[in-house]
Amino acid sequence: MPRRLISFLLLICSLLSSSVRAQNGDAFVQRPPDAASIFQKMEQLEVLGTVLYMAAHPDDENTRLISWFSRQRKTHTVYLSLTRGDGGQNLIGTEISELLGVLRTQELLAARRTDGGEQWFTRANDFGYSKNAEETLRIWNEEEVLADVVYAIRKFRPEIIVNRFDATTSGKTHGHHTASAMLSLEAYRLAGDPNAFPEQLSTVQPWQPRRVFFNTSWWFYGSREAFAEADKSRMVQVDIGVYEPWSGFSNSEIAAMSRSQHRCQGFGSSLSRGSSMEYLDLLEGDMPSDDHDPLADIDLSWKRTPSGEPIHRMVQDLLSAYDFRNPAASVPALIRIYRAVAAQQDHPWKAGKLQELSTLIADCTGLFAEWTTDQSTGVAGGTVQTRLDVIQRSGPQFHLERVSAVTMGVDTLLHQPLPLNEELTLNLAGQWTEDSRWTAPYWLLEPQNGGLYTVSDPALRGRPESPNDATLQITLTHEDIQIPLELPLAWKRVDPAYGERYQPYALLPEGFVTPDQPVALFPSDNTKDIHLNIKAGTPEFRAKVITELPPGWHADPDTFDVYIPLEGGELPVTIKVTPPAAASVGMARFRMEGYVRPLTKALREVRYEHIPNQYVLMPAEMKVVHVDLAVRGREIGYITGAGDQVPECLREAGYRVTLLEDGDLNTDHLKRYDAVLVGIRAYNTRESLKYYQPALEQYASDGGTVIVQYNTSRGLVCDPSPLPLQLSRNRVTVEEADITFLHPDHPGMTFPNALNALDFDGWVQERGLYFPDQWDPAFTPLLAAADPGEERSEGMLLVAPYGKGYYVYTGLSFFRQLPAGVPGAYRLLANLIALGQTNKP
Repeated sequence: MPRRLISFLLLICSLLSSSVRAQNGDAFVQRPPDAASIFQKMEQLEVLGTVLYMAAHPDDENTRLISWFSRQRKTHTVYLSLTRGDGGQNLIGTEISELLGVLRTQELLAARRTDGGEQWFTRANDFGYSKNAEETLRIWNEEEVLADVVYAIRKFRPEIIVNRFDATTSGKTHGHHTASAMLSLEAYRLAGDPNAFPEQLSTVQPWQPRRVFFNTSWWFYGSREAFAEADKSRMVQVDIGVYEPWSGFSNSEIAAMSRSQHRCQGFGSSLSRGSSMEYLDLLEGDMPSDDHDPLADIDLSWKRTPSGEPIHRMVQDLLSAYDFRNPAASVPALIRIYRAVAAQQDHPWKAGKLQELSTLIADCTGLFAEWTTDQSTGVAGGTVQTRLDVIQRSGPQFHLERVSAVTMGVDTLLHQPLPLNEELTLNLAGQWTEDSRWTAPYWLLEPQNGGLYTVSDPALRGRPESPNDATLQITLTHEDIQIPLELPLAWKRVDPAYGERYQPYALLPEGFVTPDQPVALFPSDNTKDIHLNIKAGTPEFRAKVITELPPGWHADPDTFDVYIPLEGGELPVTIKVTPPAAASVGMARFRMEGYVRPLTKALREVRYEHIPNQYVLMPAEMKVVHVDLAVRGREIGYITGAGDQVPECLREAGYRVTLLEDGDLNTDHLKRYDAVLVGIRAYNTRESLKYYQPALEQYASDGGTVIVQYNTSRGLVCDPSPLPLQLSRNRVTVEEADITFLHPDHPGMTFPNALNALDFDGWVQERGLYFPDQWDPAFTPLLAAADPGEERSEGMLLVAPYGKGYYVYTGLSFFRQLPAGVPGAYRLLANLIALGQTNKP
């Protein structure tokens, strides 16, 4: 793909979306749009219409259709993902739950920058796999999520809605998927009714879409043969494989590039070319007269607006006269169109088209503008030094009329002419207001309410990101035309190897107190050290740190003062914590006092080369668990897979864990370990395992214990066990599902911890996933469970003697339970590790 993506640096009106962003490591390098891209945006001027595509998760969307609607039909195309994907897995790092949702949100935004769509959400939380829509809607609170969907329809006013999933498949597929389609149909029926959710009508108005489609395919029919014979009389067939001469790519290639942005889900896609059909099955509304155009019979031109016919002709003339060698020649015509649109009576498309026109005028003049600083972060009440650079490189002269940053105390009238192709630089210094909002995911700033994220401010609901208070408003003028720009502040630096590097500037609290682990495990009554990291967001940081523990727990000290002289400085702190005599589970909370607002947040950063840096503010707390845990065999080798926090959790339980590289996977090295654990999906992601599998098998045969955590059957690099087993998609999603002990006297159930039903209380999200459904008779299944109404799965934990040692395969979700501090999960895993220790003193 060309190294061009939409820049976060330059926004005109709401976003100067014709800018493009090239990514290199953490670099976000601004480049102006080329002449072909400008013409493509001019073509979009003529189209007044929106398409809403709807599904449940990041990566559910059909990027082929989103790209086709956006880039070929030139519609405003929105993907409404009900969730942010918190409940999925992560193939590129250790983030799970909320942090994974932050990562996947940014990957969705990267996908939309590629395929030209816009991203939107509801407050629904991805709580993990659900086997029916009824459970999903109950956990989400159906009425609240339905309100969010209705609001999205009223806000974006789509002509048509396209569902990714079938609304009639509850119990046959992921409950989130079916629920998304059910909510879509219900919202379609309600969005035009002023009596439905009337509290929304202060900001949006009722809107009735024309049609709802189901984006079907052969997959939903079970086979290509069955789909070929299906009745297609109510289907619209679209060839999305069209070629774009202006970009040099086919629509299918653009769509594959978009899908490949979902890196944490392993959705890198090959670029396909040639004709390819998509099918839209009409669910509600009238059948289009053209069975190859889902928007047929809907007037998408300026003629649908008051006095729009002259504007329609002006846009046609603009396109006919466009000079690819001199886009600036189009500026006078664009200004005339801008005046005509501004003079229209208000209509649903007016504001958006004025923004598009402002963007095009700036693009055609070769405008470059950026607002930068050499600081990566700041704090409310703190000072900041910034630099504004503006240059107009072609076209009629504009003036820089005004510069304003309300939250920084800057507001200046300039009326400064912009000399052609000469850069204007202004140094702007100021102080952030005390009430400036933090640059952090807004949906994580309040405690979650069941299956919904809590978002008290209705104006934030659905937004992909938090509003940025570090924003500069500038106004350019030409004759009677004013063009407002919004420039988010960027941290800019020059790297000796990569050149210019950009990241978004972040406003954060004055300080953070971050525990080094999510869980502190106390396997005995002994006092234990708890490690905190205090980070200063301001120079000369002084605060009082206060620890709050559950009843019966004690901290020494529970209150102490800290001083950090340098902004960004960090101070490691150790607190001694003593548990109560009895088993206990609770939360340790930390706060710092000494500033306008109490400092109660921990800072978690999500950093990958394909997304902007994310600063996530989480509650400054950790789970404290006093558990009766016996351990045998403390030396653990760990083979990492897709990424999990199991090694850190094992260390917390008292094990000595070594992360094994490929060079360590030989019998001479492995024999030093009491057990070797294989991380989640290692056999899906670690290609080299096929070379070292014999060494693992020999290690077990010689008396070691190998514990393999879950994999999927798709894309195995080799068999994950020396004994035959067949992986399935069986899973138990109800975390409270009753557990049956199939062999209660097996050492895995009794040594060194005698397990009972209480050890399966308090599990989170699920029991486990992708259990084997067939296995060699040498394996002994130890546990069984079932979701309501289903046959029980007995393959969740399989143990087999192998030579002098043991081979264990388990789909139990230890990777979720251990970081959540589930006591029974620690006790069970300790027993599995100890299998080879039963005959040792």
